[in-house]
Amino acid sequence: MPGTMNKNLTEIAFILDRSGSMAPVTEAAITGFNVFLRDQQKTEGQARLTLVLFDNEYLVPLDCIPVQEAVSLDTIVGYGPEPGECVRIARKKFLGCVVGNHEAMLRYSPSNKDCDEQWESVGQALKIAMKQLGDSEDMAWLRRLPVVIEEDGMMLVHSSPYRPGSFTYIHNYEDAKASFQCQGAELVFYGHTHVPAVWKMRGKRIQCSSPGEDLIRLKPGTRYMINVGSVGQPRDDDPRACYVIYDPEKKVIRFRRIPYDIKTAQDRFYAACLPSRNSLRLAQGQ
Repeated sequence: MPGTMNKNLTEIAFILDRSGSMAPVTEAAITGFNVFLRDQQKTEGQARLTLVLFDNEYLVPLDCIPVQEAVSLDTIVGYGPEPGECVRIARKKFLGCVVGNHEAMLRYSPSNKDCDEQWESVGQALKIAMKQLGDSEDMAWLRRLPVVIEEDGMMLVHSSPYRPGSFTYIHNYEDAKASFQCQGAELVFYGHTHVPAVWKMRGKRIQCSSPGEDLIRLKPGTRYMINVGSVGQPRDDDPRACYVIYDPEKKVIRFRRIPYDIKTAQDRFYAACLPSRNSLRLAQGQ
């Protein structure tokens, strides 16, 4: 399975053959693959992974793209049953995070009454967040998150460049126009709507497209606003987790969609007595 070793870099190619007589052992192979990855995570150095699924055709879900830094642009708390664990993972794994609208609700120590007055899908989840986080350092960290991060010609924000602290949405042409007018950087990454999108403006012309998973090359002289979608709750009718990889040297981005165990996630929602809508929408991608 290990391919080539170069100092502290390991390149791994994993081929899963699920065709013909190999189909019955697919589940066992995936289990072995997951065990291998867990062991690999304990190994010092960097690793690049290529995963090939072979049937009558082949699919390459992972193709050896090195990711050096990760940032979070969407809400960390506010819908699910384990906000405390999500915050701890974010603090450990992400280079940077921006405050989302749900984190902003926790900045002012809302009471249970305040949560009850929020819309159903969020109020109960905020109560869970307050109970799990309390007055911990994790809560303090959450309250210190910036609204905007600007560096290397990029703007990172949860909502939009237009009044980012008010958590406005980019739903249509007029929303995008207002944001482009406030946009100082050539490239903006944002979230909030849970719907992946590529907005671009060249001259006075504004266009929007729904991205697939093909490589997108950023063109000089064009400004972009990239909605990274959502890992935890996509809303574009595709329930797979969505995120974006950006290569600043090559000026290319690529959207990624990753399936996960939705049933297990839903069971955790039910166990926490969260509104049924919060769990049902995971399978619907809405």
